[in-house]
Amino acid sequence: MSFTTDLLGTVEEAVQRLLPSLRGQDTIGGRLTYRDPSGLAGLAAVDGSEQPVPVKVSGATDAREGDRVSLIRTGGYWTVVGVLSMGGMGEASTRGAASGSDTKSDAAYEDLPVVAVTAFRKLHAATAVRVAVQVSMYSTAATTKAMLGVRITGTVATDGSAYDSGDVDVLPTAYLFNAANDHRPVAGAIRHVGMPPGDYSVQIRWKRISGSGTLTVDTNDGFLVEVDEIRRQG
Repeated sequence: MSFTTDLLGTVEEAVQRLLPSLRGQDTIGGRLTYRDPSGLAGLAAVDGSEQPVPVKVSGATDAREGDRVSLIRTGGYWTVVGVLSMGGMGEASTRGAASGSDTKSDAAYEDLPVVAVTAFRKLHAATAVRVAVQVSMYSTAATTKAMLGVRITGTVATDGSAYDSGDVDVLPTAYLFNAANDHRPVAGAIRHVGMPPGDYSVQIRWKRISGSGTLTVDTNDGFLVEVDEIRRQG
């Protein structure tokens, strides 16, 4: 959406009609009807009018289109400083049994294709993403170490560009199989920052770190993936 000359003229007329009722007011409620991709500007219909007017949006405010918001007057503009309705965040989960068998016997990350890809939408810029995964597997030889990872790819909402996190380890250290041919759950989690809003997919990745065993996932094994958009503390 762009602010054309015609649109700005229409908005200015609406502002002039509203001025008598708003004069002297420093705070007001309204509804956010549009938020610019920058996150710092938009349109809001203030209480008493259905005609949206240009507003600024505080960068610390998780306001989404359609939210009830509180505004204060800052100079010649109204600024959204709070949300009066519950704002959502992105989340997704996938779990089930492995769809087939796969093996891994080297130290290069590869997709684990027998577990499902998890799709999710990130809604806000100033948030992090927590990804938790668990996959059961076994090694054909004892004292073999494995590593699980994830790769997050997708499309950025603001400009349509591609995003790729690269391979991210989800275990704090490699998982050691003490016994051969023993199915064990391997689990870990990450907190990933710096992702813009957009539509993404999470692919589980794996590799063998050391040892002589072949890592194996088969139809006796299961998996789960939990993805949650979370607020950052600072």
